[in-house]
Amino acid sequence: MGTKNPCLGTLCRVRAFLRAGSNKATKARTVNTHLGFYLERAAQARAEADAATLENVRDRCLRSAIAWTEMAERLQRTEQLRFENEAVKAAQMAE
Repeated sequence: MGTKNPCLGTLCRVRAFLRAGSNKATKARTVNTHLGFYLERAAQARAEADAATLENVRDRCLRSAIAWTEMAERLQRTEQLRFENEAVKAAQMAE
């Protein structure tokens, strides 16, 4: 019998990202993918909250939507700071 590939799903994507090194295009694409994923999950959680008939389920879905939204906002802030830091470093190297 064949052996299963230990590199499955998320692990494969993480390894591929790390192998890409400092390739800015790859990083930008990955960040945009993560941001889109976070926003999609937040929207899905809000939709599930709207459809929920039980209060505890609705509350859980709303907490989930808040968490996904916060992760998206944190990623945006991180990327903005990274962009600003790279600009400062580039300006310093140009001097």
